[in-house]
Amino acid sequence: MDKLSMKKMITKEFINKILNGAATLVDGAWILNGKGDLINIMIAFALIIVTPLSTVAIAYTISLAGLGSGAANVGITVALFTLAYGSSRVNNKGTTFALFFAGPKMLMPNYLGNPIMSLPIVINSIVTDLSAYIFKIQKTTASAGFGLTGLAGPINAYTFMEGNAFISVMILIIQYLIVPLGIAMITHTIFTKMNLYTDDMYKFAGSDK
Repeated sequence: MDKLSMKKMITKEFINKILNGAATLVDGAWILNGKGDLINIMIAFALIIVTPLSTVAIAYTISLAGLGSGAANVGITVALFTLAYGSSRVNNKGTTFALFFAGPKMLMPNYLGNPIMSLPIVINSIVTDLSAYIFKIQKTTASAGFGLTGLAGPINAYTFMEGNAFISVMILIIQYLIVPLGIAMITHTIFTKMNLYTDDMYKFAGSDK
């Protein structure tokens, strides 16, 4: 075996160990008290989505479904809006718009270089979890790790909802737009005024603004 092949094999094993470790931590939160700690799951996925780890792989590894899957999916959406609002303050519109297609990992270098970014993501996740619990947002394992990308989250959540279609759509708009965007705006404004960080933390390397 040549050095390149050996390096690839070692790297693959290392990544697999990290992935399995993350899955174990999330799985521990899921089985807590027999019904799952939804806040921990939401926070975990909101943070994992801005790292090299795969939220989709973790969701499948622990067979995350139901309310747990809903919490994971909403958590990823929270991270997206947290980054998108921060990006809108310093990047051009195209860069911010691209986040909704490329996903939060687009600003992974920013997150890894600025750990303080975890603060608004965690707080936003906790607040948004309340509405997710009230609305009983549920998902399948397949949609747990996608967030808002391709509208996979809202569409899948809709299939679990009963009652009036209009009310269901309004609930999804509140859960997937109004709440995460609203809390993202509030925390960003507060933390920047407290000088905990600046808008430049969200500056995309490829932005021309």
